[in-house]
Amino acid sequence: MYGGGRKIEQPIIRFDSITVSFEDRCGRRQSIDEFAQGFEHGILFFGHPPETNDIKVVLDLKTNFGERTFRFNFCRMDRALGHYLIDELVIKWVVLWE
Repeated sequence: MYGGGRKIEQPIIRFDSITVSFEDRCGRRQSIDEFAQGFEHGILFFGHPPETNDIKVVLDLKTNFGERTFRFNFCRMDRALGHYLIDELVIKWVVLWE
């Protein structure tokens, strides 16, 4: 990228690993497969059941900039779109995978 005749260096992030897990209020974590076994249709819901109210989605990222962990409530909604964040995450990963 060039600005005013000078080349501007922008760092590039490289993801070495991304791990998604689910954490209950006591801090116990479950993998996607372990968590999905508790529900008839896995983690895709038409309206989230009350059992998911205290669950947090945990993203552990390892990149060339270090390790970071992000958490959000399983039932948190994107106010602008009116969708659950976990559903958006699943849809985006399916698109990337395919």
